Amino acid sequence: MLVIDDNSSARKISEEYLQAFGFRTELAVDGETVLEKMKEAETSYDLLLMDWKLPGINGLEAAQKIREEYAVQTRSEIILVSAFDREEIMTEPGSRYISDFLIKPFSPSSLFDTIMDVFGYSGRDIVQE
Repeated sequence: MLVIDDNSSARKISEEYLQAFGFRTELAVDGETVLEKMKEAETSYDLLLMDWKLPGINGLEAAQKIREEYAVQTRSEIILVSAFDREEIMTEPGSRYISDFLIKPFSPSSLFDTIMDVFGYSGRDIVQE
């Protein structure tokens, strides 16, 4: 998992949550670093947990570049994280490149549920069965 956030506290909290779930994590502070990590990665990341408001290339722009430039080598899921309203962000160019959206601040439970939904393990399906 790759956590991308320019706020060190938010990055640390996300990393701790993911590690508590048993995921291996790497960290990045901006969109340019994400693109470099994607280029240099020996294996693809399963998930990118990326803030929307990053310095330089924002999260949506980075998601678009990842989907367009690395589509052949990776199918990383991208969860965009923001303190802004989902509806506002989902109207922005590039929103179609993200897998899901999470509003800050988020709890470990909501992060876990979002990750499970992205990978097709929805709790709603289990309840229905």
